[in-house]
Amino acid sequence: MKKILLGLTSMVFVGVFAVAIVANAATIFSQGFETDTVDWQDGSNGWYGTITRTSSGTNGITSSEGSYHAIFEGDEDSGPFSRFGEYRDTWTGDWYAEIDVYLDPEWTNDEGFDYSVASSKSDGSHLRDFIFHVGTVEDYADIVGKKLLVNGSNNTDFQTNPYKLVNDNGGDYYVVEDAGWYTLQHHFYDNGGVLAVDLNLIDSEGTVLWTATRSNAADLIPSVVGGNRYAWFTHIDVTGGIAVDEHKLYDTTAFVRSAEITSPEEDEVISGDVELAATYDDEDGNDNVAWAVRFETCAANDAANVAGNVGGFSTPYDWDGAEFYSQIDTTSWDDGKYCFIFNPLDDPDEENLRETRWFYVDNDADDDGIQDGADKCPATEPDGFPEWGSKKAKNHWMFDGGAWLVNGDKEKTQGDFDPTIEDTYGCSGMQILDAMSEVTGEDFGGQYKFGLTKGTIEDWMSGMYHVGPTFVETVEVPANSDTPTESTVVLESGNDYSLKAHGTAYACNQSGCVIEFDAEYSTSDATDWVDGVAAPYDTEGVDLLDLMVDGSYVDWGSYNPSHEYEIPMTGTGSTLSLLINDIHYPSNSGSIFVDITEDKWISLW
Repeated sequence: MKKILLGLTSMVFVGVFAVAIVANAATIFSQGFETDTVDWQDGSNGWYGTITRTSSGTNGITSSEGSYHAIFEGDEDSGPFSRFGEYRDTWTGDWYAEIDVYLDPEWTNDEGFDYSVASSKSDGSHLRDFIFHVGTVEDYADIVGKKLLVNGSNNTDFQTNPYKLVNDNGGDYYVVEDAGWYTLQHHFYDNGGVLAVDLNLIDSEGTVLWTATRSNAADLIPSVVGGNRYAWFTHIDVTGGIAVDEHKLYDTTAFVRSAEITSPEEDEVISGDVELAATYDDEDGNDNVAWAVRFETCAANDAANVAGNVGGFSTPYDWDGAEFYSQIDTTSWDDGKYCFIFNPLDDPDEENLRETRWFYVDNDADDDGIQDGADKCPATEPDGFPEWGSKKAKNHWMFDGGAWLVNGDKEKTQGDFDPTIEDTYGCSGMQILDAMSEVTGEDFGGQYKFGLTKGTIEDWMSGMYHVGPTFVETVEVPANSDTPTESTVVLESGNDYSLKAHGTAYACNQSGCVIEFDAEYSTSDATDWVDGVAAPYDTEGVDLLDLMVDGSYVDWGSYNPSHEYEIPMTGTGSTLSLLINDIHYPSNSGSIFVDITEDKWISLW
């Protein structure tokens, strides 16, 4: 929720709504609970209540900003508080305190909290509290039914007080109708030499929903009034606590323009693409930018340009007046030192903030002639297979540091096969074996002695290694179950599998009726096996007692006396579902078994 209401000494209302006007401000303190709860005090460090960081989405609440927020809970005495980093005793100008709180009209009656931000005196002591009262009221005064109200004052009762909620500020309260994040903002400002504080309730769109102004004629600026003191939940009486996020302190000190290169890092070594990123923070946000990348100099020199929007270059980039980004392929650049120049072009009366950043391009770190982006093996060195030159090593390959060599007559035994270091992605034979051993689990023992076979190099060049038939699992399909049996393993989408059904089971297992069946065929006399169901149920159709796969009938093939049948299958990305088709399961017994085997390939990278 980014809705800083700044630079206002008055507000124009339409009904009860106002539009937040954004001006320049400096952030003095910020706690978004993304990594910790630093500066907030609770019972864990001698104060009251508890604070728990929680991830966005917990209990259905998405964090106001970022990936985390906090749950604040009170105890019987009070609730957590913060010093905004430190107390400040000097009035430096208008300042603002903000905190986001998740408000829910469904809170039960009398649930709520008080939230105070206090000012210090110029001598460092406490001056005064300015307090939001938030709580539910039911059938009280002019309130009909249960409503969640917001009001404000300078005092707390350390409990939900329906009288304050309804009557403070002349009865000018606000009714929260929708659950969600709201910002409780305190605006401290000089009103004719006297401190005034606006309590602003702002919704998630940045709209000011309600304002109450508190002021005391004794609070003179700057003789009496200093800076901020604390933020304090003087009580929290909400079951499970309240969600809190984005606690901040701002002031209206003079705006300072800034420019920063965020990528690459200083002296970073780049290979392949370089990401150039920078930010510019100024008052108008509508300035153009000049930028360049130059070889071996940061000074203006069109002859040294390799990218940018000056010196005849028009390299693509993104720029919105505040953030710059360009991603450039450096593989065609010479290795060496480069300078990124980022120069936002401000108004004529403002000096440009020109930033520079050195980085290095090295697209072939191991000098094997393969650009690092395509080089799968760093630090390539010549092979040293111990028996490569022996008779046993005929037709085996090795990399000698410059080229691939085969032991034997290449034209007679290898045909047109003539790999280069580019074909093997910058990898030597030893590096290929190491990588393939790690990925496949194979030991390639002989090739570590004699060198690589043509097949191994071809596998590496293709990026795939064929393992072959690999057992996955056996699924038992009970004949007496009308519920499909699922495999425990997911059959990967697009992969090739085979299903081998085996074994027999029994149906109609009662006096005068015994049918033995396998995945496709059945018999009632232990001699004649028929496709479908045997007598006395032979009129029920050919699919009764068939083994179904994923809810469908399949052709298990011709009758096999061993009752083993095998069919191919392509994985669908889900488990395998198997069911014996029958109309009366309780009289069945036994099981059909299905072995799942994968024709396995392994990706080498």
